[in-house]
Amino acid sequence: MRPVVAIDAHKESCTYVVRHWNEHIAGPTRIPTTQEALRALAAEYPDHDFVVEVCNVHEWMIDLFRGVGVHAMAVIPPKQGPVGKKSDDDDATRIARKHQAGELVEVYIASPEIRAMRDLVRQHEFLKKKRTAFNNNLKHALIRSNFQPRKLEGAGRAPGVYSPEGRAQVVERFPQLESVYAVIAVIDERMDGLKRQIQAKGKGIREVRLLRSVPGFGPIISLALYTEIAEIDRFEKAERLVRYFGLDPVHGSSGDKHWDGHRISKKGVSFVRGVLAQGAWSHVTYCRESDITANYERLVTRGKTKQQALMMVMRRLVKAVYWMLKEEREFTMNGPAR
Repeated sequence: MRPVVAIDAHKESCTYVVRHWNEHIAGPTRIPTTQEALRALAAEYPDHDFVVEVCNVHEWMIDLFRGVGVHAMAVIPPKQGPVGKKSDDDDATRIARKHQAGELVEVYIASPEIRAMRDLVRQHEFLKKKRTAFNNNLKHALIRSNFQPRKLEGAGRAPGVYSPEGRAQVVERFPQLESVYAVIAVIDERMDGLKRQIQAKGKGIREVRLLRSVPGFGPIISLALYTEIAEIDRFEKAERLVRYFGLDPVHGSSGDKHWDGHRISKKGVSFVRGVLAQGAWSHVTYCRESDITANYERLVTRGKTKQQALMMVMRRLVKAVYWMLKEEREFTMNGPAR
């Protein structure tokens, strides 16, 4: 067994201990969370395993350690000790002991290139949520005042509140809403820029091109799935990928209420489920010849709610994605049920 350097990391500082077998070699020692300090630590223990708990700085720390040639991994932090006994020294020691006992789960870390593309998609979806919030703010302000743009002379109907004419009427009546329009315009401009970057990045990636063959999957959904999956071989079977996205059904009861597979675990990255839902809805709406669409309609006919049926469509699509990437093939409308 290799000696271990276990690190309880934080934004400003981190605490490490060094252990070999059951012997405490050094620490707990606190050092600043800087590249210089961490490189010096790696140089001091070049033949040790570096184990870092998952936190908001673990990715660049692992990149740094691997870049200087030491073996490094990120792990899910172990459970805390008794109530009232919580310190960075204790956490670092607990990480070292649990790692040596083989009780910690290593967390997969994608390459910096894939993480950069992942951030593009996440930033786009973040701005999309903000735009929706500002749109709702504008809409509710007009509803509370019972205001609608008046019909223009010669026009068949009143202009929308986002048209130049409608915006002019709204701002004339509510000058304070000019700032809301301005923010929405800035968000739209930034989203357009991010979308162009996402499309450009996806064009050169074979896996993204395969995912684009799924009806309903555009450039954003395809790159989002690719960057979150990164390496399909790390999933042993399709059900593992379904669970990774938090779409696996759960069973349980509370009092007199029971549910049997109607709820999902919701583990993993939540925004992926959001973009998957958009893709699934587009698929069943516009791709009538797909077996997945036929299954959706059959479920609704048998009494499932549209939301429950759509969740099952999302699971089917994730399984299809798994086999497409595993077998390096495009989507087929009448593929076998896996």
